[in-house]
Amino acid sequence: MNMKRIRFNKLHFHTRLILVMSVTVVIMFGCISSFYIVKIRNQLRKQVLQEIEVTTNQLQTELNTKIRNISSITDMLYTNSDLNRRLTMEYKKPLEYWEFYNYLTQYSSEIMMTDRNITLITFFTANPTLLPDKKNVRLYQEIKESSVYQDIVKKGGSCSFYMMRDVFSKNYFKYNSVSDPRNICLFRYLKYNSSYYIMAVEISKDMFAGSFKNERNKEMYVLDGSDNILMHYKNGKNVWSEKDELSQLNNQQGKVNSTCILNNQWKIIVSTDTKTMFLTINRTIYEMLYAGVLIILGALFITILIIRKMSSRIMELNQMIREVHQSYDDMDFVKEEMDQDEIGIVILSFKRLMERVQYLMKEVYEKEIKTQSIELELLHSQIKPHFLYNTLSSISSLARKYHDRQLLEMISSLSDLYRISLNRGKNLITLELEIQITRCYIYIMENRFKDFIHISMDIEPDTLEGIIPKVIFQPFVENAINHAMKPEQILNIHISSKREGDNLILMVKDDGVGMDLEKQESIFHDMEGRTGFGIRNVHQRIKITYGDEYGVKMVSTEGAGTTVMIRMPYCQSGYGNN
Repeated sequence: MNMKRIRFNKLHFHTRLILVMSVTVVIMFGCISSFYIVKIRNQLRKQVLQEIEVTTNQLQTELNTKIRNISSITDMLYTNSDLNRRLTMEYKKPLEYWEFYNYLTQYSSEIMMTDRNITLITFFTANPTLLPDKKNVRLYQEIKESSVYQDIVKKGGSCSFYMMRDVFSKNYFKYNSVSDPRNICLFRYLKYNSSYYIMAVEISKDMFAGSFKNERNKEMYVLDGSDNILMHYKNGKNVWSEKDELSQLNNQQGKVNSTCILNNQWKIIVSTDTKTMFLTINRTIYEMLYAGVLIILGALFITILIIRKMSSRIMELNQMIREVHQSYDDMDFVKEEMDQDEIGIVILSFKRLMERVQYLMKEVYEKEIKTQSIELELLHSQIKPHFLYNTLSSISSLARKYHDRQLLEMISSLSDLYRISLNRGKNLITLELEIQITRCYIYIMENRFKDFIHISMDIEPDTLEGIIPKVIFQPFVENAINHAMKPEQILNIHISSKREGDNLILMVKDDGVGMDLEKQESIFHDMEGRTGFGIRNVHQRIKITYGDEYGVKMVSTEGAGTTVMIRMPYCQSGYGNN
């Protein structure tokens, strides 16, 4: 794994960038494409389900209406006292038979004309004097031998629906061309004057097709209360066979089903196959994917050309950097360069450049400190390289971590800070300018310690015109950031100013780790410069400028924070030597 990582790091930057971009684009394109394919399919499936639910609801309404109409017709037959009397009376003469059969034939024809779905009305009578005609009148024994007889008797006068083929054997249909095993039959049991019979109303098999005859690419299943398939319509035709089972419907892949219950407790299942529909959609999706792949490949090709052009410019810059370091016999740089790509070499060279700048500035500082004759200038000059070192260290750290506009803005803030703080060699500036210096420094520190420090200000307006020694706040803010921060906690620093009579009071307060009394004493008395250099410098400059009664006071509690109060006279014109 490490060897692979080293080999990857040794690749040119543009090669690595192209590889990463290509892999990222392929993964993102694949994920987005998969997401939308699944979304389109789910949406299509949802629309198909809504469509067949509408079809199912329409069928349910239509069939319930037909069932109610037929049930109403049977109520007329069931409550016809004249018919009941004729069915249960004793017949002795042939003329009486002919009269009854003429009446029954005419009455049945009138009834069937009211609903074309009724194909035959049959009475299974137990009257021994009424001879059967194998059509409208049949022996009670025929229905009694069927498997549904007990259920019909148990329901009494209520309607019972069955398929003709499930009730009667094949012999039943030999002498009756009107009956059809595929038809539906409504049964009602009646007991009249200690006699009884069963009325059977045969309903056409096409009643359940109804408007479904016009449906294509859909299937309809009619099931009884035990989930046995009674009818199976496909493309408007009844294709039921004894092999039809509910498990076949449930196990079919790519099917969308909708179910409803009819008034006679039968169940309707409307099903449609989404495979054909998905095939059409898939072809369209694949065509879109091919177009997307071509567009991405074209974009990658153009991007590669641009990256290679930029990489060539970086390589020219690296060549110039290499020549500069070779002129200094910097063999360590050349050796370290071998493990870097072109961007790494630029970062490495910037790091070495910052080290040279720090070294040169240290030399300048040492030469300058030797040439100063006035103690105030000596103390003031000591803080410049110290602050510059820390600031440039911050920028150097950020530069190694980021490669964006933050570095440019930090350098700009540093430039503003020095432009104001140097102020053509003047030692005294207004508090307003000092606040500008401090804000520049705060900006740099907040970028370096992002999300770990919070600095606020409360500057009274009537103190802004006050004249003070420059670079007052920065050492205290720097000391708090470097020494007072608690692990994994935000450091809050508050800067304020106010007037007390003729005095100007400046305060810097933090909620950091604090310090004990011994450490506080060492800050003001450590002449060897091991701790508190910047703070001691401010304290001494104030005393030199305004007198021993002014200066810096510090109050600190371990674990609670530190408060620094800077006291000096308030004036709006130059004081002493500026």
